[in-house]
Amino acid sequence: MNEKYFLQRTEALDNEDFVEEVYRAYLKRDSDADGKSLFLHKLQNGELTRPEILSSFLQSPEFNFISEWQKSILGLPGLEIMSYHIPKTAGTTFFIALTQVYGLHKIAGFLEESLAVSEGVEPQTIKVIHGHVPSRKYLFSAQVKEIIWLRDPILRLISLYFFWKTLPRTEDESLHNYVQEKNLDLVEFAKIPQLRNEMSQYVGGRNLTDFYFVGIQRFFKDDLTELGEMLNWPEISITYENTNKHKGYNSLVKSILYDSNIMNELIHLNREDLELYQTALHLRAKRKGISNSLAQFQLSPQQGQSRLQQVV
Repeated sequence: MNEKYFLQRTEALDNEDFVEEVYRAYLKRDSDADGKSLFLHKLQNGELTRPEILSSFLQSPEFNFISEWQKSILGLPGLEIMSYHIPKTAGTTFFIALTQVYGLHKIAGFLEESLAVSEGVEPQTIKVIHGHVPSRKYLFSAQVKEIIWLRDPILRLISLYFFWKTLPRTEDESLHNYVQEKNLDLVEFAKIPQLRNEMSQYVGGRNLTDFYFVGIQRFFKDDLTELGEMLNWPEISITYENTNKHKGYNSLVKSILYDSNIMNELIHLNREDLELYQTALHLRAKRKGISNSLAQFQLSPQQGQSRLQQVV
């Protein structure tokens, strides 16, 4: 976008609307409260002008990410599926399902903030992107179907914590290494800004109705079957992958769920994700023609045992 034209187009807006429009136009998302407050303060106090505000956005790592991402997408004219992999929401299992449908050579991963394709594969043949990439508005054409899987936020966070506990340390300065080095407990882990309301961060302020399909990890098999019918996929053989291998994991989860002090902290820290998950459950119930979303959880004893084994 031409910056001179953007400044002219937004000249009549008040400062608050101007800042919001910068976020939407250049970062492809709604503003966050802290960032918006900071820029408004600097504008109103005369510390920065509007061109200087815009310049700071253009120099930000987030804008650079968006620019590179858009360039990557333009090189994939045959793209049909964008799969957002939120950690510990059955994303690895879904990736294996995608390989059964499309083949590995037609799927691009997302590694180290860039797209990765199999050796010798032409980008023009890629049909699917799957990876840990946040959702953004306005980046895809209408033919690209955006898919995301969500999970009970507290169970997801607990699963991620113990999963990280089992991973070997590396030489870089990763967040995972920091967690292990400091030997953080679960609540300390949950307080890390990047991990609070992580599902909401991936959704990026969008409405869940913007997505072609929102699956629920707890109902993975049923939802995958439904998605396959919507897209005319062949029958898929499901193999659950990336299960939590921490010693005594299920017992640890149960003890946490019964600890009211820990649970209150986790709930307080992840209210956005809890609201998001509730919205997803309501959407699923509507999709299934169920009048009460809680009816989705009515399981036989045998089904309940099966679900417990799927807590990964």
